[in-house]
Amino acid sequence: MDGALLRLCPIIDYAEVAETTLPAPACFEIGDWPFFNSETNTWQTRKNQKVTPSYHVTMMFHPGLNYSCHALLIPSHIIGDMPYINPMSEFFTATRKKIEINENNINLSNNIYDEILVLNNFLLNSIYSNSKITEGSFIPFIHLGKIKVNAKIIFSALRQILLNLLCSFFEKEKEFKPFEKDDFIGLICQQRIINKYPIIDRYNYLLRIICDIDNCLKHEVLERRADNELLIKPGIRVVKLNRCTHHNLWNIPEKEIDLIGDDKKQFWTYAVEYDALITQFSRFLCDFLEIKDPETERRPPVFFQIQEQWSLSDTLPIDKDSNRNKNGTRNKKRKRN
Repeated sequence: MDGALLRLCPIIDYAEVAETTLPAPACFEIGDWPFFNSETNTWQTRKNQKVTPSYHVTMMFHPGLNYSCHALLIPSHIIGDMPYINPMSEFFTATRKKIEINENNINLSNNIYDEILVLNNFLLNSIYSNSKITEGSFIPFIHLGKIKVNAKIIFSALRQILLNLLCSFFEKEKEFKPFEKDDFIGLICQQRIINKYPIIDRYNYLLRIICDIDNCLKHEVLERRADNELLIKPGIRVVKLNRCTHHNLWNIPEKEIDLIGDDKKQFWTYAVEYDALITQFSRFLCDFLEIKDPETERRPPVFFQIQEQWSLSDTLPIDKDSNRNKNGTRNKKRKRN
């Protein structure tokens, strides 16, 4: 019997799966896939199997640095214990210059300040104060719900800050019409915007990872078997089935190979440590607002990586919106998400 199924296979709980301690053989060609034969207790590699790309996105400080911090958003400018807010501070001056269309719209800068302040307080009180939750190689089941709720709050707050900053900025720049903001990340990640605004190109991956994980936590069910390898530092690891064209949004080139099943949904795994995420978002705020934050500048570079892996196409659901011809051949031009 063929018992070795993909680890992320959505039907793995309902299939008969054989177990073995024998390591699977290495496969070096696209379309080669190992199957375990429980009768002979051996692995067999089958060629010309239909496969679908899957992706693993990682954001963290480089593991070789052994660096840890309690990162906050531009802490030199957002001070929680101030008895009053100085409307002439560098932060407010820079924010008004970037996003306010007229003098009557000053409340928007205050809202952004308050959102950053609330998020910083949440990071200190709920995330870094409970960092022991994710220490070690095992996460108690009772804490998994708390990890998800924390992630929901963080990514929702980051996306709201982006919404207030970027939508107002691009409306002021007359790039988009008012209220043309249903998918603002998709709008600003268009190639013409990336070419015109280098800061969007520089932080494109940051914007995408915030959008993807926020969508995952809002609309998708997390993998029920939460991975106990989660992260040693405070962070989140989620797995999401995205559309078959989702890699286009990340500017990942197509592969014109017959063995690739491009009508199936793609597994995307995101592993993000909060100190790295907040550090990179602080750098984005500093560059966008043209301000300096000494504490953010002292932190090391953030390690960002996308790994391409493969899933067995037969174990994945079909993307009903896949752009294919009636005869089943691949269209050269794919529809964007």
